[in-house]
Amino acid sequence: AGVANGEAVGPRVLVRGLLADATEREVHVLFSGCVGYLACSLLAASASTEGRAVIQFDDLGHADLAAAARQGTTWTHGGEPIRIE
Repeated sequence: AGVANGEAVGPRVLVRGLLADATEREVHVLFSGCVGYLACSLLAASASTEGRAVIQFDDLGHADLAAAARQGTTWTHGGEPIRIE
């Protein structure tokens, strides 16, 4: 982990497949229960693209555990699963 702009920068995972209108709060709720979760940031999406977010963790092991635990989660009942990279 390093420091950028005065903020800690740790391991991150990229989440794809969110609804284009997903909110940062909704993504926070999905990941905040994961050990080592620090923050989330939505990436800009247009109405024609999927929503994406970057989730930050305190170490790589926690990032890997969270990715494995949340991989394939569906955003809506019967919807397409999210993908975590």
